[in-house]
Amino acid sequence: MVADFFTFTWAAVANLVTLMSGMVALAIEGIRRWKKMEVPNHWYAYLIVACLFLGAFQAWREEHHKVVNLSAKPSQISNEQIEKFLEKTFVREIVTQVHENTLLLPYDPIPASVHLIVNGITYVAETTPGMRVEGRKIILEDIAGNVPLLKIAREDAPKGGIVVEYRRAFPYD
Repeated sequence: MVADFFTFTWAAVANLVTLMSGMVALAIEGIRRWKKMEVPNHWYAYLIVACLFLGAFQAWREEHHKVVNLSAKPSQISNEQIEKFLEKTFVREIVTQVHENTLLLPYDPIPASVHLIVNGITYVAETTPGMRVEGRKIILEDIAGNVPLLKIAREDAPKGGIVVEYRRAFPYD
């Protein structure tokens, strides 16, 4: 909050300096020449306060416009753009072959997002012993005392019983 206050104060003072160097100098010089009189010192104080108020208002207005513009952008995204993004981002495919102990994916996945669904049971790559992701490969191993994932995958893949879901890593093609 303190940093925000100092940022706001700096913006207000910067606007004050801009106003004082332009508008106020012009106004004072105009009064002096037009009325052919000296400007009393208290007028300077009034003008400084007025310019400080205007500077603070300008600083607030600039930030307000930034927020309004940012909040308007999501509504400018069409449903078609969202659908295209989701099509490219999220992949769900049926696996029908296990090569040795590996499932080969067509795209580079984000490793934490890889899920293997076998017979309605979801296995998460990061937390399932015997399953790891290396690039486009999902490597399966049967580990004693755990679900024999490799054996199940070899049996169910030809039947179309394995589904792989994942998020693609950037960049997309």
